[in-house]
Amino acid sequence: MLWRRGTSAPLISNPAPAVQRTISYWITVQKYRDGKPFQEPFRLRDDINFEKDYRIRLSINSPQSGRLYLLNEGPAGADQTPTFNVMFPSTSANNNSALLTANQQIQIPQQSWFQFDEQQGTEKIWLVWGEKDVPELEAVKGFANPKDRGVISSPGLRTALNEFLKTHSSTNTSVERDADKRETSVKANGEILVHVIKLEHH
Repeated sequence: MLWRRGTSAPLISNPAPAVQRTISYWITVQKYRDGKPFQEPFRLRDDINFEKDYRIRLSINSPQSGRLYLLNEGPAGADQTPTFNVMFPSTSANNNSALLTANQQIQIPQQSWFQFDEQQGTEKIWLVWGEKDVPELEAVKGFANPKDRGVISSPGLRTALNEFLKTHSSTNTSVERDADKRETSVKANGEILVHVIKLEHH
């Protein structure tokens, strides 16, 4: 008789941990009066109602490297698709590259301030943080030049971008607002994190 040795059970490897993207941001506010800076700038999270004479800068940082894209959503056009302005990257910010290294802090805009318009409303700033280049965003970053001033004029590109944002913003993200650090942290599973920053102003 031949004695057949028992075969050991196959080794079961632990599943790889899910990829997670994380990024933090905060807002620096400068009050203006009669067209001139008034009082010292102060740092905030994103959850206040801004006054029309406030001017702001957005600062962003992540412990990871990746590709960052920022878009300002405007009112819908004749085709019922929102308008978009490319805020980052641009020819004047990060050499028109979306690539950020780990712990690289950026400030947008670098040399000036964003100013709210006279009408009460909500500014929507879309933040996209990808592990790799995001084709839908790479296709529109070229509009951030002195001639186009960030305005995405192609209806086809606006439609594709709007669908991309709606699809990816539905993924589960966690948002933590730190009162002590005065910053907001966003985390999401997957290779792409999409988050909208809403700035109420009156």
